[in-house]
Amino acid sequence: MSAHLACTNRHEALDRLADRRLLRALAYVDGHWTASEAAESFEVTDPATGATIAFIAALDSGQTTEAIDAASRAFPAWRALLPQERSKILRKWFELIIAA
Repeated sequence: MSAHLACTNRHEALDRLADRRLLRALAYVDGHWTASEAAESFEVTDPATGATIAFIAALDSGQTTEAIDAASRAFPAWRALLPQERSKILRKWFELIIAA
């Protein structure tokens, strides 16, 4: 498996992805892409068909704790935003995903 791209079977959802580099096998933690220290991964499947879409990093307990701690540090700033501001950010993210 590539350190950056998820190992995939040919899945129809991937055919619609304009830039395959967007599908990564890494976890996004505290603003950085992170590989599993144990070199473990888990399968992502299409719930409708059971087909494998990709394999992504399975973080160990220490890395999971780091991810939870990072999310906890980020939450107060997110919580302080008005709902309209959070909505605008999430809408922009959605639009970027759809455009991909």
